[in-house]
Amino acid sequence: MRKAALKITICILLIIAFQLNLKARVTKAAPQTIYVDDDNITGPWDGTPQHPYQNITSGLAYALAGDTVYVHNGTYYEQLIIDKPVSLTGENEYDTVIDGNNIGNVVKITANNVNITYFTIQDSLSVFEFGGIRLENSIGNNISCNIIVNNYEGIWLENCSQSTFMDNNISSSSEGIYAVNSSNNILLNNKISDNEFGIVLRNSVNNTVFHNSFIDNTWRAASTTINSTNSWDNGIEGNYWSDYTGRDDDQNGIGNSPYIIDANNQDHYPLVGAFSDFIVVYESETYHVPTICNSTITRFEFNETVKMLDLNATGPDNTTGFCRITVPQLLVARPCVILVDNSPVNATVLSTSNATHTILYFAYNHTEREIQILSKPYYELLQKYNTLYQDYQDLNTTHYQLVSDYILLNQTYRQLVVDFNESWTEYLSLNQTYWQLKADYDQLLSQNASLSQTYQQLHDNWTRLLADYDTLNQEYQETVANYTTLKTDYELLLIERDSLNQKYQQALTNITILQANCDSLNQTYLQILNNYTQLRLERNILYQTFQELMTNHTRLQNDYASIRLSYDALLAQYNSLNPDYANTRLALLCVSAAAIAITVAMASLTIKYHRKSKKQEKLAEKYKSELERASILDVARSKFEADIERRKGKIQSFEHKYGVTIRPRATLEDVIKSLEIKKKKEE
Repeated sequence: MRKAALKITICILLIIAFQLNLKARVTKAAPQTIYVDDDNITGPWDGTPQHPYQNITSGLAYALAGDTVYVHNGTYYEQLIIDKPVSLTGENEYDTVIDGNNIGNVVKITANNVNITYFTIQDSLSVFEFGGIRLENSIGNNISCNIIVNNYEGIWLENCSQSTFMDNNISSSSEGIYAVNSSNNILLNNKISDNEFGIVLRNSVNNTVFHNSFIDNTWRAASTTINSTNSWDNGIEGNYWSDYTGRDDDQNGIGNSPYIIDANNQDHYPLVGAFSDFIVVYESETYHVPTICNSTITRFEFNETVKMLDLNATGPDNTTGFCRITVPQLLVARPCVILVDNSPVNATVLSTSNATHTILYFAYNHTEREIQILSKPYYELLQKYNTLYQDYQDLNTTHYQLVSDYILLNQTYRQLVVDFNESWTEYLSLNQTYWQLKADYDQLLSQNASLSQTYQQLHDNWTRLLADYDTLNQEYQETVANYTTLKTDYELLLIERDSLNQKYQQALTNITILQANCDSLNQTYLQILNNYTQLRLERNILYQTFQELMTNHTRLQNDYASIRLSYDALLAQYNSLNPDYANTRLALLCVSAAAIAITVAMASLTIKYHRKSKKQEKLAEKYKSELERASILDVARSKFEADIERRKGKIQSFEHKYGVTIRPRATLEDVIKSLEIKKKKEE
């Protein structure tokens, strides 16, 4: 029972642990922000604000679903693939750049619910279907507040839906936006300019496109549609098309005729000016101030003190500008006053205004203009304030002028007093100086007479010195001429000395080289002389061997002649013997046969000897050619020993075959011993 209870307890604990583990896995971590900064080149890198990753790819790799990757300003040469629902946010769209370096897509999105904001995205591969941002098979994305420039496709959508593309500036591409099989997307407040095609929709339906500006695209200002029907306005306002030629007769910023894209696609409310949407944050609330204007708005501000919208608008000179602006009632209350360069202009309140927004339309001559929009009560107060402020400025100016004049007069008076005191002091000093000078003058008169006499004496001395000086100067000029001549000669001698020194050094070098060459030649000569001596010794040995062989040959010839004489004597005896001695005859025949055999053998031996002699001569020549590569004595000795062994074998074969013993004057052992003794003596 106890074991069963223990098992049940263990099973319950395991089940509880499994459920806790499962809950831990299911529990989702809170979204976090991962930081990236290309200035962090030395590390460490952990994605924190203190240690951001150096590139965006690393930040995306460590991000989880729902996280935000925040990228600091810099240029990042990367090709990104986003395959998880994350937010990619730049510090600002002008200085945070993702550069594809002309390789593939710059940013490719294959996940849902991806946000990309505040980047410059540029330089994709210049091939069809490659772009700055490519979205595939995804929904619920948000691409906003980006500058997308210099790509083949600015934004490419394929099988995408329920995504928003807002406040992007797309330019310098083949197609600004290219959508394939994509529906239910919103394109809002984008500027699409200077592309070959502004937007291309293929097999894409139910997309909403409004408040965009299509400017100066090559093939039509805006779009091309293929098997697509979409909405090009929101029922009130559409898009701005730079090639729209319709009129705005009712002066409300919307054309009176639709913009025709194709039979199934029309913008019913085309804008006659570019659309902009400005954000104002006032008392923690966010307000949108949209404008339709044919001017370029370079500055937009809200003055909270007087609740006034303040903006600058520019356009070509000598043209008429207009602006349609929707003003929230909580920012500027009705009635409104519009000032252009501080002068009020007539404005039309459009019928589409409502309780929360006032829609104004006004015109002006183009140049750089400051436009201010404020409530009429504030305007009247502002006028009174400006009048009072101008009076105050005038009084203040008069006050400051009087104070300045008083200070100037006071400074002049003080300066006059100081100048008077200084003048009186100088007068007293000058009077004292006058009497002192008069006394000095009298003393100088008495000294002048003495100085005149002294001067005359000095003049006489000077005349004599001048004559002496002329003499010395002439001698000095002669000395200088002699010095110049000597200096020239000295310099020539220095040049000759340097030249001789160089020649001397060259001669020393040549002597050293000659000495080295002489030593080398002496060593070579001694080596050659040594080799020559060894060759002479070997030649003498070979000659002695040859003489011994010739002696053996002569002995063989003599033996042959003796055998022949014996044969002739035996033959004569045979002829004189009685024919009855048959046995003797048979013996003689045998002897004759032996003699003939001996004769043939001797002849054969003689022929072989002559052949061996010729081979010996050839061998000697071969020895001579091989003496340059190896030791002469060793080669000659080894060759001679090999020849003796070969001849020894031949002689033994001959003796065995014919039963004759050949004995040379010296045995082979004696020859070998004599050669070894001679070699030891030479060593």
